[in-house]
Amino acid sequence: TQSTWGRMFPLLALVLAHPSPSLRDTPCLSTSPHFYSYHVHVLFNPADPTSTTASLNLRQTFMATFNVSDSTPCDDHNSTHGQYLPLCMVDFDYPQAVCPFPTTEWAVYVPPEYFEIVVPWFMNRHPPSGVFDLLIHPNSGCEVYDHRDWPMWIGTKWNLNMTCLHYNCPGCNMEDCKAKGDAAFFSMDPSKCGLTQGSGSPTAPYKLTNRDQFCSQPCLHWAAEVQEMPELCPNNCDMYEDDKSMHDHCLALSSTIISFGQWITLC
Repeated sequence: TQSTWGRMFPLLALVLAHPSPSLRDTPCLSTSPHFYSYHVHVLFNPADPTSTTASLNLRQTFMATFNVSDSTPCDDHNSTHGQYLPLCMVDFDYPQAVCPFPTTEWAVYVPPEYFEIVVPWFMNRHPPSGVFDLLIHPNSGCEVYDHRDWPMWIGTKWNLNMTCLHYNCPGCNMEDCKAKGDAAFFSMDPSKCGLTQGSGSPTAPYKLTNRDQFCSQPCLHWAAEVQEMPELCPNNCDMYEDDKSMHDHCLALSSTIISFGQWITLC
């Protein structure tokens, strides 16, 4: 049978969800995505010795209590595809903060069967002094919703930078969005769909120069795929930073997306 915590957490997620209107109709809400696992993040202030000492001591106590090691941190990027990992250590963003977090933190990957054991353990150890804060969020593939709309905060709620999150579709991971980006941005030559790039910059948006070409079925299908990218896989162009030409092409098409919607109405 499902545990009390297992029943409560989806309910809490529903109560805490306040999606922005721009994302209200995405599959992340319409399909009630499955929570494959959870993360517990411990956020602390590296400039405060009391905060740092308390949070790092908690980290050592956690590893000793649950017999886990940080010698080989687990890679849970693909856990939404059935790669169900054991309880393990993930992020250790110290002494420098790493996006989306504005401060240093460490984290634990929590399989569903450990939720009712691990989460109360952390709750009981959150100090009244508030020298560190806890973020508990699900991993559903809807990365933006997981961090923004469905988390539980204990202590201070920090403002996270959502601009570095890359996938936002049920069951998705980074590799999925890379594949979606390859299909959307590089499966069609824009010139064959009646588009000509503006001058002045390799990332300049495209202009419509041949409506008949653009309104062909292959081009409309391609345009629809490109239009989906900002919602399903936000900030996708970051994945091509190692190849300047691909990165520029991705940015150019991304800056044209708003025009795609207008052009489609002409067909």
